[in-house]
Amino acid sequence: ARRAITTDVVPDTAGRPARVIVTTDVATLHKAVDADASARLGHTGPICAETARRLACHANIVPVVVNGASVPIDVGRTTRAPSVGQRDCLLVRDKACRGCGAPAHICVPHHCVHWTDLGPTDLNNLVLLCDHCHQLVHEGGWNVRWNPDNTVTFTTPDQRHLVRDPPT
Repeated sequence: ARRAITTDVVPDTAGRPARVIVTTDVATLHKAVDADASARLGHTGPICAETARRLACHANIVPVVVNGASVPIDVGRTTRAPSVGQRDCLLVRDKACRGCGAPAHICVPHHCVHWTDLGPTDLNNLVLLCDHCHQLVHEGGWNVRWNPDNTVTFTTPDQRHLVRDPPT
């Protein structure tokens, strides 16, 4: 860890180069590149353009450009597991567990309509959930639904509806 902090080397993860997900809006993308341009790195917050370039030297770049509602990457029923691209979009859209706000890096994609119940592997049927919230849905009788306005509605076993606003 100390070497990674003091050098420009980004460590491998499971033998693969690290992936850097840089999120920016269309307006920033079209501006002239300068040191004051801002991007967002995963769950750590805003970074300057130079920092993004340094981190990206030894990583695979995953650009995610947002402009209002994002365009879904849909897989449908061909596969249960979300693609790498869908996971990246979920990280950008959800930013954290949509139930309790736990950090995204400890969350898993969850099918709102379960795949075994013919639910598609599409972004409008997926949300990030931590282990605890995932257990509430699968074993605690809770239900979860992603809404087109990017809110998420949890329904408890006693039919209370808890609406979670989109992350900021």
